[in-house]
Amino acid sequence: FLLSSRDVQLAELVLKAEHSMVHQSYNANYHPGFSTHNNATLNADGFGVGWYHTCSSSPALFKAVEPAWNNLNLREVCSSTKSTCILAHVRAASLGSVVSRENCHPFKYGRLLFCHNGHIEQFDTIKRDIQLLLKQFAFNHIQ
Repeated sequence: FLLSSRDVQLAELVLKAEHSMVHQSYNANYHPGFSTHNNATLNADGFGVGWYHTCSSSPALFKAVEPAWNNLNLREVCSSTKSTCILAHVRAASLGSVVSRENCHPFKYGRLLFCHNGHIEQFDTIKRDIQLLLKQFAFNHIQ
């Protein structure tokens, strides 16, 4: 995630930084507190980049299911796009989960972009309670 007072080329965060999104896609074990319990050292099950721009009130989004290091369009988009607010994410699918574009972060709803860590311990024990808290409109948008 990057929030800046000046426009930053997406390539600075996604391609060039020491711990860039592309770097994290093939070497993700650098972060503090890393353990292999709920973390993967290879994030090859997709990626996404979202950013806000002046052309629209809705943010832009670029996602794919291939590894970030292997997507030539990602390099083109990042080298020619600037923003003051960028979200970037790589994905390592949980065992048994589907590898699909819909499961790649960030997610977009209207003018909002968001990511989450993808894992909640014992989620099955709270899933129903959480669903009951949702308004029908929100519940209908779960994919």
